[in-house]
Amino acid sequence: MVAPEVVGTATTFASATSGATVVLDRPGGVQDGDMLVAVLRTPGSTSPTDFTLSGWTRRGYTFIPNDAAGRVTGIFTHPVTSAASEPASYTFTKSVADARRVGAMFIVRGVDLTDPVLGQSTGWNASGSPTIVLNPFAVASADPALFLYAWATEIVSPNATEPTATPGTAIALVPSSAGTGSIRTTVWVGSEVLASTSSGSKSLTWSSAAAQAATGVVLRGLNVVSRAGDGSVSVVGSATRALAVAVVASGGVSVTGAASAAVTVSRAADGAVSVSGAAAVAVAVSRAADGVVAVVGAAVAVVGVAVAAPGAVTVGAVASVALVVAVDAVGAVTVVGAAVVKGPPFPDVLTLAGGVDQYTLDGSVEVLTLEAR
Repeated sequence: MVAPEVVGTATTFASATSGATVVLDRPGGVQDGDMLVAVLRTPGSTSPTDFTLSGWTRRGYTFIPNDAAGRVTGIFTHPVTSAASEPASYTFTKSVADARRVGAMFIVRGVDLTDPVLGQSTGWNASGSPTIVLNPFAVASADPALFLYAWATEIVSPNATEPTATPGTAIALVPSSAGTGSIRTTVWVGSEVLASTSSGSKSLTWSSAAAQAATGVVLRGLNVVSRAGDGSVSVVGSATRALAVAVVASGGVSVTGAASAAVTVSRAADGAVSVSGAAAVAVAVSRAADGVVAVVGAAVAVVGVAVAAPGAVTVGAVASVALVVAVDAVGAVTVVGAAVVKGPPFPDVLTLAGGVDQYTLDGSVEVLTLEAR
């Protein structure tokens, strides 16, 4: 599994005037299968309801009504199933107007949209203000994932809005207004790749802070597809969607599926090829270095075909229609099968060649009898 990634440039919204909405433009380059992420902040300490917008889901800590400590701060996500149907902008609304409003929106690519969240924060620690700690939380898998986090605060004059210490990689910093001559509602958003069953503690330091909050979410990635410089190709999924495909420099090929739909295909450096399926649809095909080819199916539809180096041919089917045809190097023909081998359909012409002799079956006949000479 590979971690999702932030792509493109975030769009932002900042207002130093009272209002109950945050309007964010759609980032450029949105594709089907992407996830849009919005981070919002207002300073209202008496907000009974959260931001809402149909199709968007709050992530991270749960909204707290009338929160004088963290105010209204949240990460929201939206799966993109049809990029062509997405609007040009998104309006998030809350029931009470606030003096200032800020937000950022960006694209995350490679998220498992069917089950996107591996873990999310439940709270933060502001006792070391202006350093704010995002408390650690459990993560469901140690597969590589994307950890998104956000810190928000109210910056008072004459302090700068830029943090003095941050984790990970910055995605956006959005103050409600420029300069240092007023109170500024500010949000900082960042990310990092995580491969652990714990988020660990993350911290950010402001020059000063008031009514601060921190939140985060870990997003699950999709199956891995990669091709290395030596020509090797691999695809690896999570335990519930296990899938692996590899082509090594020697020419070997392998495909492995999950237990519920197991499939294996391999080709070794010596030219051998094999295919194996799950018990319900078991199929095996192999070609050894000496040129032998074999095909074997599941018990419900077993079929075997082999061509040996001397020219021998063998065909085997399940007991109800068992059939073996062999032509050895000197031209001898052997047929072994069930009491009755039914047909047609037969191929239009079946030729079994051994040495200089040939045996031809006309497809119009309904019973095949081969006698040794």
